Amino acid sequence: MKGLARSVYMLLALAGLVLVSPAHAIVTSVKVAPEEGIVPFNRPTTLRVVWTVETTLGAGTLLFSNGALVRAYDPAATASYCSTYFTIGGGDVSTPFALVARRVSASAGAGGVAKVRETIQVPASWLVWARKNGYRTLHYIRFFDDGTQTNCYVLKITLAGGGGFSAREFGLSYVRMRFDDDSIARVVEQGAELRVRAEVRYRGHGLLRAVWEVADPARTRSGKVLYTPIATVHRYLTGTGRTVLEGPALPTTLTGLHLVRLRLIEPAIDAPRLFLRYFVRARTAPPAALASIALRAPEPGAALGPETRFAWTPVEGAAAYRLEVYEAPVPGFAGRAGGATKPEEGARPVAGLLLDGAERSAALSALAASRLRGPAVYLWRVIAFGRDGRPVAASPYRRLVVAADAGSRARGDRDAGRD
Repeated sequence: MKGLARSVYMLLALAGLVLVSPAHAIVTSVKVAPEEGIVPFNRPTTLRVVWTVETTLGAGTLLFSNGALVRAYDPAATASYCSTYFTIGGGDVSTPFALVARRVSASAGAGGVAKVRETIQVPASWLVWARKNGYRTLHYIRFFDDGTQTNCYVLKITLAGGGGFSAREFGLSYVRMRFDDDSIARVVEQGAELRVRAEVRYRGHGLLRAVWEVADPARTRSGKVLYTPIATVHRYLTGTGRTVLEGPALPTTLTGLHLVRLRLIEPAIDAPRLFLRYFVRARTAPPAALASIALRAPEPGAALGPETRFAWTPVEGAAAYRLEVYEAPVPGFAGRAGGATKPEEGARPVAGLLLDGAERSAALSALAASRLRGPAVYLWRVIAFGRDGRPVAASPYRRLVVAADAGSRARGDRDAGRD
């Protein structure tokens, strides 16, 4: 035990966390009160503790700790980063959080005893990682120094309910965003009404808290996307089931590319933030004749496959592109040659993608590809939009052959966008 503690001490010394000195004066004791903090398993929380540190150097000695280690307690483990906890019959395992670099200190009073007060923020990332990996307890380990040698102690952070879900615990297993027409990308006219919704699947009971946020064109063109809150969500859920969160009316005053997302606050989940794109175009009618976009791939009549990418020649001044796929007017499987060259009048795309103006090629998302049922022939094209939201160019339609079940095998899952 002493050898391991000494090895750990030397590692910390090499990292600059403690000072090594040949002097015999040492930190003789470290304690923490309370010794254990019980935290909710599904939301961030704050712990306030007092470290009691003793040194043989006496009153006036500055006792300090330059950082804490965050480890997970595993009864089956054999190694520990603090000798105080060898007696509990287990050890510590590594976490992704490692060193929490926050210095705390206090001067020793009578008898060489110092009271070091600390406020510990327990973030959601610690809780999510512990639940995901099956740990009920995290060890928050402080090494205290008196300028010569060091000693340590462990604060136990225990998750209420522990890892995994029980009937009483609360968590989300699925979140899917869509616009009000069930699409994942929209192009609307300036001033048009547009709404968004999210389908949520949950277990247990608790309060769902989230914020709907939008980034307008000025904020999507910058290097870092900046979101503005437009509505909050507070909904109490219980049992096991599904609910739909109806979002607010989205802003459509400014022309250009917008992003809308649902930022989840509680419960903590190990999932990226979800967002959708929509493009607002000017209300004025588009010009009668649009510039032409040259299509590069796939070739006319080519078959859709897992590696199919749609490519086109870039258009100067394009702020966004829309890739559209239509059903051919003649039903059935028409083969690689022949057939209609335009969709029926007033037809709407059955699948598509809304892309940034910097894109030059794209593969269909898994969701878009799943809407193409074969064997059949489809027609696809690309439209370019300027910064004012008006179409500036369009490609001719090109045939695409979809064999039986080819849509479901198309490569990639870029559904709904994730930042």
